[in-house]
Amino acid sequence: MIAKLCLAAGLMLAAGAARADVKSGPKAGDKVPALKAFGVVGKVEGKEADFAAARKDAPTVYVFVQAEADGIPVGGRPAARFLKALDGQADKLDGAAVVAVWLGDQAFDAHKQYLPRIGKSLTFAATQLAAFDGDKAGPAGWEVNADAHLTAVVAHKGKVVKSFAFVSVDETDVRGVVAALKDGLAAGPKVHRDLAYAEPKTDKQTLDVFAPAGGKGHPVVVWVHGGGWQQGDKADVDAKPRAFVDRGYVFVSVNYRLLPAATISQMAGDVAKAIRWVHDHARDYGGDPDTMFVGGHSAGAQLAALVCTDDGHLKAEKLPLSLIKGCLPVDGDTYDVPLQIQTVERRRADIYRTKFGAPDRQTALSPVTHAAKGKGTPPFLILHVADHPETKAQSRRLAGALQAAAVPVKVYPAEGKTHQTINADLGTPDDEATRRVFEFLEGVRKK
Repeated sequence: MIAKLCLAAGLMLAAGAARADVKSGPKAGDKVPALKAFGVVGKVEGKEADFAAARKDAPTVYVFVQAEADGIPVGGRPAARFLKALDGQADKLDGAAVVAVWLGDQAFDAHKQYLPRIGKSLTFAATQLAAFDGDKAGPAGWEVNADAHLTAVVAHKGKVVKSFAFVSVDETDVRGVVAALKDGLAAGPKVHRDLAYAEPKTDKQTLDVFAPAGGKGHPVVVWVHGGGWQQGDKADVDAKPRAFVDRGYVFVSVNYRLLPAATISQMAGDVAKAIRWVHDHARDYGGDPDTMFVGGHSAGAQLAALVCTDDGHLKAEKLPLSLIKGCLPVDGDTYDVPLQIQTVERRRADIYRTKFGAPDRQTALSPVTHAAKGKGTPPFLILHVADHPETKAQSRRLAGALQAAAVPVKVYPAEGKTHQTINADLGTPDDEATRRVFEFLEGVRKK
């Protein structure tokens, strides 16, 4: 075996200079494809698994190893040293791991027998070893070039950071791969949590800031969580922070006081206070205080729409409504509170009356009440579940009131969504509502 490894290493080095232009692996920015392989060493052993799905958003280096029929890497001992060195570096990075997949024509069973030996010999700390039941081209979507003895694909947050193709390889080549992995980690949002926007500091009057790693003058999105005005938290943001930061936005998630400790009017006041704080501190996090958007889901949609139509809340903070460049309410059902109370069954109507108060308060807390010309009301993109009768009707009602006030407004009915998934999926790849949101934001910014 030693002689064969040495021979393979010599052949590899001889081939390296002539084949240095080999390209292998998906392009930077591509979505990480599925990676179904048979786990042999590591967390998954003795069964097939989708390693990409298991790693999901975690920082990962996927290494595709071209191997002989008996399992020995075509790259020989240098390939093994590369994997060992990469494992050591990945183990030092928080949450990082390596998934090494053996490839070869009609060699699946032999590879399953070989991998436990290399795992025992090299004693990996952060590496899983797997065998692919297929040919040298590897799993679909990974674009592996069989001429590359090793293909290393660095991924983070479900996206490819960089791909490397090695015909000639040694452990020093790990540096470039690890540098790309660190770049991927550094490119993530810079997170600043539990910042107080009111004094004295309370948990319910704090916010989290997710900012790009560098630069300045980034547009800012202030997000208001849902929860029926009585529950929910600024941590309930799912994929949104990463999605917005990746596109060059500062994303701010806001807590606010809840029922019964505060009225809905006071909640809107809290959102306005948070906007005041963000305006005053935006530059500290690379944001542009003059390019701010406000959005929210469910109860947060009502609060966002209210603050973006009733200029009294921002005026109380000595800010003009024109400061807000766009509003993104998502699947709200109380843009017209009296209409909602008239629509639903008595039990729910009583709940709304308890939350919103007397009829005059219901009207005052309805965003449609405040849609008027000449106030500097920002453009709206209203998202709702396509087949939800209440949020559909409320969204159309708000859009009609804004149109009557000559406020630019678009409505997007999201097909195949529920009240929960329209929010949870916002910011995920291939989500049409997400595409519409960024199309709207960029359109507003270009004007």
